[in-house]
Amino acid sequence: MSDISKKSDELLLGNSDNPFHAAFQSSAIGMGLMALNGDILAVNDAVCKMSGYTEEELKQRNDRQNVYPPDAETGLDLFIEMLEGKRQFYSVERRYLRKNGQVFWTRLTLSLVRDAQGNPAYLVGQIEDIDEQKRTLAELKESEARFRAMYENAAIGISLIAPDGRPLAVNPVLVQLSGRSESELLSLGGQNITYEEDLDVGRAEFGEVLAGKRDSYQVEKRYLHKDGRIQWMRQSVSAVRDPEGKTRYLVVIAEDIDERKRAVEELVESEARFKAMFENTAVGVALMSLDRKILQINPTVTRITGYSAADMVLINPTDLVVEEDRYLDRDLFQELVNGQRDQYLMEKRYIRKDGTIFWGRINFGLVRDAKQKPLYIVGIIEDITEEKRAEERIVAKESEYRRLLEQRIAERTEELNLANERLREKVAQDAVMAERTRLARDLHDAVTQTLFSTTLIADVLPTIWETNPDEGKRRLEEVRQLTRGALAEMRTLLVELRPNALVEVPLPTLLRQLTEAMISRSQINIQFSADGDGTGERKLPADVQVSLYRIAQEALNNVVKHAKASQAVVTLRVGESVRMTVADNGAGFDPSTVTSDHLGLKIMRERAEAIGARLLVYSEPGEGTQVSVIWSEG
Repeated sequence: MSDISKKSDELLLGNSDNPFHAAFQSSAIGMGLMALNGDILAVNDAVCKMSGYTEEELKQRNDRQNVYPPDAETGLDLFIEMLEGKRQFYSVERRYLRKNGQVFWTRLTLSLVRDAQGNPAYLVGQIEDIDEQKRTLAELKESEARFRAMYENAAIGISLIAPDGRPLAVNPVLVQLSGRSESELLSLGGQNITYEEDLDVGRAEFGEVLAGKRDSYQVEKRYLHKDGRIQWMRQSVSAVRDPEGKTRYLVVIAEDIDERKRAVEELVESEARFKAMFENTAVGVALMSLDRKILQINPTVTRITGYSAADMVLINPTDLVVEEDRYLDRDLFQELVNGQRDQYLMEKRYIRKDGTIFWGRINFGLVRDAKQKPLYIVGIIEDITEEKRAEERIVAKESEYRRLLEQRIAERTEELNLANERLREKVAQDAVMAERTRLARDLHDAVTQTLFSTTLIADVLPTIWETNPDEGKRRLEEVRQLTRGALAEMRTLLVELRPNALVEVPLPTLLRQLTEAMISRSQINIQFSADGDGTGERKLPADVQVSLYRIAQEALNNVVKHAKASQAVVTLRVGESVRMTVADNGAGFDPSTVTSDHLGLKIMRERAEAIGARLLVYSEPGEGTQVSVIWSEG
């Protein structure tokens, strides 16, 4: 160290009574002396407090050891200029490391002390901890960026308005909503694009805000879009005031509610339509609470029951039901209230106000709120008394016809048994007996029952037509379908009675007759389709054709007896190989729980194996069943 440096140290630090020494030590700002190479000569208490080092520890370190490495070169060019005499001092902001490794921001001011000859002697540094200030500034910038992003990218329009009504700023959404450019909006102002009838909307509230009587208000008013259409907007206006309470400007948040307004108008119209339907529908409609209290009924309920709306409010609907039928739907109604089902249908007897009894078909439906929580119940009731009486007449006649038909069936069965006996002498006894027994059963279950039902419907058709022409037309169509079904059944039975027909008739024709017969027998919608090269002409081996027909027959019997299906599909595809599929939408089953000898599976598998075909069965509970047979030559 030079003599000047020593004298400077003595001047500042040598005597505790020295005013420079006292100022150095008690300064709230960090101060220190450094050699030109960065060695620390002296520091005050503020530096020690800020760095976490003692003065003795710092004297053992070079300033570069304390600087955060990325900032080591910060201010180097200014330092060189100061050495060259181009400046007396300089200030920079750079980061330092505390003793515990924490990084903190400082503002460093370095000045150069020269000796008597004007040569650089040592450095005097002032260091100020500005870490909190830097963080606050960063947070402020981040906050400003967030608010600017919110202003620029908000999904609603935002504008700043001067107290005299002049627009100061508008965000992009407001520009988009109005159809005008930013400059147009700033020059026109809000009043110039307001719908004429709404010019005074919000005027009083605006004056109250300026007078300090309120801080904000909200209004809905119409504006004119640039394309000329009228546009509903909801405005939320709030004042921004200075510390003295004077309004500096107003923030206007504008929301496009045009679609919502129109939806409300449409909702009102829809409500009017539904109310008209409610009041004038031909069936009784009632709104009920979850505890079965009547809230509202339409005039048809009064006409059916004899009770007025005022009466119904005071009545427990259960008391109107004939006692024997009163609790038929108790469990179903509770499931409805608990949200376990959405609706159910029930027929039971009711008592009118005059004491007469009538049959009612009720349909209860559950209405839920937006969160799917049960809200209330809609009940629909129809008077089906006449329909029930017609059914009773049908049942009475059906009983008589059944007796006669059973007698005829017994005679026919005897004839078939005699025929079976003759056949039993020519072919294998057990096989023929089983086949004839099945034919007798099919004749009894299918053709006879179909003709019996046709007769019953035909007998009561005139009566039904007089009371309900629409129902009469439906029943007449039913007679037509039953007659067609009986014809298909007879064709199928004739084929069965003439075994050679199973070989002579093309397989698609056999399958089409079989499905039509099954439709008549079961009232299930069964569709048949066949395609492929030469489907109708290709001659299949006799044993293959018979086996495929029998498998289809067994599969369709399962659909009718066990599947509880509403529809089935039979497909035949003939190409290099033959694929036949029978599928239904019924209850299905778990194949792992059904043994191979159930549902005719064993018989179908044996028939498939006999002709070298593969039988595939797919089913799951609730997913229906699909049976496929695949046969290839060779």
